[in-house]
Amino acid sequence: MERQDVEGDRLIGKAALVVDQDPGVAPMILAALRKEGARVEHVGTFASAMKAIRAMGHFDYAVVRYELPDGSGLELVRMLRARGCRVAVVTRHPHKLQGAFVWEAGATLVADPPTCTGVVASHLRCSASRSPNAPRERGISRARAEWDLDELGAAYLRDVVAGYSDEEMARRNDIPVYKIKRLAKSVRARSGAGDRTELVLVLTALDVHESG
Repeated sequence: MERQDVEGDRLIGKAALVVDQDPGVAPMILAALRKEGARVEHVGTFASAMKAIRAMGHFDYAVVRYELPDGSGLELVRMLRARGCRVAVVTRHPHKLQGAFVWEAGATLVADPPTCTGVVASHLRCSASRSPNAPRERGISRARAEWDLDELGAAYLRDVVAGYSDEEMARRNDIPVYKIKRLAKSVRARSGAGDRTELVLVLTALDVHESG
């Protein structure tokens, strides 16, 4: 359990990369991550992100703007995930990205600018602990009861909050990826969430993943 440098599920000492040049969004993301204790590097372009990755070698977490002026945000997601970095994507068109294979590339959260600041920091904070108790069990129990989920459904909620990708969930539960995708569709239908991002927001409202 990765808790040696995490204090109260915060990102104490963790290295975070923010790739976003929007002056109305980037400063709020930076402030939220720094408040959680992360060591944050901020760049605004694909080229500068590549330079930062080469110089740093490894980032624990990243927030990547999908719409970059000089390159593909999706390519950055794939590259960072291949290096073991957990990645949240910010985009003006979150629903359109479902067909752009953002989830398949390994993104653990996709959010639009109006909602991204608080949910990104909270999501990455829970990813930091990777503790089964990061989401409060009473919150999971409440969601499970309200949505009539079995234990696998509850496990899916915990893994979504912890930031695991579909592929990681499949490995953790020793089941095929297609079953995870089918389970995700069922959970979203029962929760009323249109996608994983909305599900995270719904779980936040249920107090599932606020640290105690």
